[in-house]
Amino acid sequence: MATIVNARDVYLQAYSPRIEEVTMQDNISVDVDQVEGLGIVIAGTKTIRVTADTQVFQIPKTGSVSPSSVTLTVVKTNITTAATLSVIAGTVSPTPVLSGNTVTIPYDDFDTDTVTFRVSVTEDTITYSDDITVIKVREGEDSFNAFLTNESHTLPADSAGNVLSYSGCSGNFKVYRGSYDVTSACTFALATGGNPDGLVYSINTSGAYSVSGGMPTAVDVTTLTFTATFGSVILAKTLSISKANAGDSGNRGSRTFYVPVAVTTFDSGLATTTASEDGGPVLRDVVTQYNSSVEWSETRFYDGAVWVVVNAVVDGNLLVTGSVAAEKLAADSVTADKIDVANLEAVSASMGNLSVDGTLTVGSGGKIESSDFVDGTTGFQIVGGSSSTIKINNGRIGNAVINQYGIESNGYSSTYGWKLDNGAGKIYARDIEIKNAASTRIFDLSAIGVAPVLKVDNVMSILADGTMTVTALNVINTDQIVDGAVTTIEAASSAAQTISTSAEEDIVSVSVDSSGKPVLVQASADIIVQDTSSTGTTLAIVRIYAGTTLLQQRISPVASDVGTRYSMAVPIKVGSPGTGSVTYKITLQLAGVGTISVGAGYVGIVATALKK
Repeated sequence: MATIVNARDVYLQAYSPRIEEVTMQDNISVDVDQVEGLGIVIAGTKTIRVTADTQVFQIPKTGSVSPSSVTLTVVKTNITTAATLSVIAGTVSPTPVLSGNTVTIPYDDFDTDTVTFRVSVTEDTITYSDDITVIKVREGEDSFNAFLTNESHTLPADSAGNVLSYSGCSGNFKVYRGSYDVTSACTFALATGGNPDGLVYSINTSGAYSVSGGMPTAVDVTTLTFTATFGSVILAKTLSISKANAGDSGNRGSRTFYVPVAVTTFDSGLATTTASEDGGPVLRDVVTQYNSSVEWSETRFYDGAVWVVVNAVVDGNLLVTGSVAAEKLAADSVTADKIDVANLEAVSASMGNLSVDGTLTVGSGGKIESSDFVDGTTGFQIVGGSSSTIKINNGRIGNAVINQYGIESNGYSSTYGWKLDNGAGKIYARDIEIKNAASTRIFDLSAIGVAPVLKVDNVMSILADGTMTVTALNVINTDQIVDGAVTTIEAASSAAQTISTSAEEDIVSVSVDSSGKPVLVQASADIIVQDTSSTGTTLAIVRIYAGTTLLQQRISPVASDVGTRYSMAVPIKVGSPGTGSVTYKITLQLAGVGTISVGAGYVGIVATALKK
């Protein structure tokens, strides 16, 4: 016990008894805030109702409908979340929308004669709702219309299902014959089997009904069905009743207890028993044990495990504002629900859910990171300052997956999607399509057949079948052809020959095995008239063969003038020469009137294989 140090302490120690038991009188008015938990129960009683300034549109045989519109009003108790309005029976066009807690709907918007509206709101995972019906009645018709002014009601209940209040679970049974209100001429009763869960209810001769009790704790939804009898006509309407159960109660807050004892030593077991009410002891419960006969007392508080000695207990109301330093506060005593500030600066804080309406700024060197952050492995980190960085080891951007190796499409595999592999420094893709600003496809990995994989404007295309097409002229020169890309297979030429017969004679030939690759055959010949024995014109026919297949022939008229020279050069591409060795040759034949002796001064042939 603390040492007596001043006159005030001496006085307090000398006064006997220092702690007295007090007997309180009955029927004391107590402020709600002074009874622990009572305010929570009252505040937790949440209800919602929808009312209307009218529920009946009267349509006369002549004249205007009355009224011209209906106004619905939502009445909420201890509910701050905005309610929504929906149509659950009938149709209204356009669908009405609440403005705040009201909405006015013109008669012309009602497409059907009966429309039932529902207002609902979900708060703290509990949905509260209420329904109301608006009908049309017509003058001169004998048809009956009946409705309940409150067709559904939600009762507030605690977590065990006990109804806290039946307030508002009431209304009126209204009956119309044509456009006339005949409610007062009806008799009302409970329908047979209309109270399946034994509710305590009443309905009087004017059709006013109410529910005052009887809702079983295990039942969340029930009904009451009433009947209205008009002559031989019996009409039935059903009241739907549901409960909005509160969540389970949380742990109680810390409390202070005083207990008299006959000893002068603190009994921890007794302290635990004393503070055991409502699930205690809890953290920072305070128990003072005192023995008035020997002027002894000792106070201890519960630290969550044991009872700890304190030097003094001070009523918080006696503290001077600003007199308690932060280091004197328990580490978990200041929680998010106790903080209401415009600016908060702290070395570290555990704040639960953080909601930011403005801008959250991370200063130089500051960090925001997940609790599991390990650089390059798990979690995320945001570093503030001039060299700000964001590190994300796992997560998503849209539907793309981020992991420690890079970014990949959702469900990526070797046969589907794409992957940017940071570790390997590679891009893997099953299908990629790239378009330019004009939406022209220039790169498409999914192309097949003769579709272009790569297309450069109208200059060049690389096709999916492995071929390349160059459509522009003068875009490839010999500098772009690598050594060995064009290989000369065979070349041959003949010496000068003299031909004077009309028979076709072989002049020169070569044999080439190009292994099926295309072959370019280039043939050239010079023909010179040497002498003539008659006048007239003779034809010189030069033919080029691949094996026995005639590739091309040239026919030149040869005059009888001695010394006249005729020259020719023929390039021929053989696209499919076949496999094995093929002989390419040049022949010369003279035909015509008279006899002319010609000389083949030079005849040559070159066969060149073209590599793909």
